[in-house]
Amino acid sequence: MDALERIYLAIQTKLHLFAYSKQWKLKTVVLCLFLSLFLSTPKYLYFYNYLSGNVVADKYEALKKQIDHPFLPVYYGPASHESKMAFRLTIPVFAHVMHLNILGIYIIQFILGVISIYLFLLLILSITQNRELSVLLTIAFATSYSGTSAFIDVWGFLDSYVFFFFLLIAYFNNPLLTGIVLLFSYFTDERAVFGSLLFPIWFYLFKRENNPFSPVRNIAAMGVALLTYGILRILLIQYFGLHMGTGTIGPVAFLQNFNNIGLGILEGMKGFWIFIFLAAIILYMNKQKWVALLYASACMLIFTVSLMVWDNTRSFSYMILSIPLSIMAFHTYIKPNTVYKFALLVTILNILTPLYSVQLELYWINPFFFDIIKKLFQLVV
Repeated sequence: MDALERIYLAIQTKLHLFAYSKQWKLKTVVLCLFLSLFLSTPKYLYFYNYLSGNVVADKYEALKKQIDHPFLPVYYGPASHESKMAFRLTIPVFAHVMHLNILGIYIIQFILGVISIYLFLLLILSITQNRELSVLLTIAFATSYSGTSAFIDVWGFLDSYVFFFFLLIAYFNNPLLTGIVLLFSYFTDERAVFGSLLFPIWFYLFKRENNPFSPVRNIAAMGVALLTYGILRILLIQYFGLHMGTGTIGPVAFLQNFNNIGLGILEGMKGFWIFIFLAAIILYMNKQKWVALLYASACMLIFTVSLMVWDNTRSFSYMILSIPLSIMAFHTYIKPNTVYKFALLVTILNILTPLYSVQLELYWINPFFFDIIKKLFQLVV
């Protein structure tokens, strides 16, 4: 037995003991939260300085105006992020009704991020019925952008609310919940419309035992949500004068961001790209050609849209539903031991790969100890 085999067996043994220990689900969530915060530490000093009035943050100032007057049209430069916020009303309206400030929005976001990790764990467990695999993949999720965004987002992008909504829908598979929560998602960020295109495949493939709802009902609920969203947007334009800036969207954004796109693609899903890509091939080779085609088409549409905006990493992460979908394909058609090895590989890649957010420029969301090292070097230099 060589060294690699011994390491692999040691990991298997420790993971088995962990997964079958008392309160293993709680331990998994705590471990994932620790890894997420340790490997990609939120910029809390920046957030504190903003809350203290020491720095001005355009995104938060725009969000505060939107909270105070959700339906009041405000004009920003067409290339700015703020100009894209006009129809992202779910969180501002909720904050307005509940009298929440920016700190309150972040606290709720953080809590929902922890719940999202737990929901992801339950979701993978319901697919695989395998505790060790569920722990591994949840760690991988917690160290990806989708899993960390609730904690690192101290800039007011609010993507993690959509990720929470998507996981909620995927786990419960309830038509009423699907319709309502999808509508909330669409009014949180327009990218949710494209990300939700994977849901019909999910509803078709994931038929949980004792689930009284057919896939058709969930797909119909999604259709109603999309139609309602379209109608409400038209009404908001006509009666309130809301408008969205379209600068930096399209081929111009692709060209301006060209040098960073490769890293933006990688960071969007990190190691999960392995599962996402191979799942289409696996479905196709196992006589699920139409499912494979629809799955690949939806992924390619989200992929293409993500290339046409500045913030690539955030946009690719809206492909979050492709993670459980690809895991389902692997679990259905691939031997458990092989799936386990792929999951271990993806988890290691996600842990070792630094988290960058590509938004025209590169932003490294670094571990906190690198900030300490940076300060020490600055003192020396």
